[in-house]
Amino acid sequence: MIEGFGERLKAFLKARKITLAVCEQKTGISKKTLGSYINGSVNPSAMAIIRLAKGLNVSADWLLCLSDEIKRAPEKPKNVKASESPKPQVITKTVVASENMTQQELEMLVCSYTGLTRQAVRGLHNSRGFQLRWIRSE
Repeated sequence: MIEGFGERLKAFLKARKITLAVCEQKTGISKKTLGSYINGSVNPSAMAIIRLAKGLNVSADWLLCLSDEIKRAPEKPKNVKASESPKPQVITKTVVASENMTQQELEMLVCSYTGLTRQAVRGLHNSRGFQLRWIRSE
C-alpha cells in the first residue's frame, strides 16, 4: 500500500469538510473507491491520483506523502459554478518508447505525460501493490 496516502486523504477531506459525495463530484471517482483508498484496501492508479490532485486542488506529491507542501493550483474564476464544470474523463494514450531508452528516460516520459514529478513516479513504482509497467515497442 502507499504509506500514509489513505490517512492523508481522510484528514484532508475531514479538515475541509468535504464529504465522499462531494469528492466524487469533484474527481469523478466513486464513493466506494474513495473509501477503499482511505481504508488502504486499494491503491489508486496514477490516473486516479491525477484526478484527485486536480479535483481537490492539491499536488500529487503531497497526496503521495512525498512532500509536505500542498501547492494548490490557481483557483477557478468565481463566476464558474461547480455544476458547469465537466467531469474528469479517463484518457488512454499509447506512448511509444524506443528500445534503447533508459529507465530514467522512461520515467521522464511518464512525468511529461502525467504531470507527476519524477519522485512521485518512482514512489508509485516502488510502492507495494502498485506497479508501473513499461511497454516497449519498435
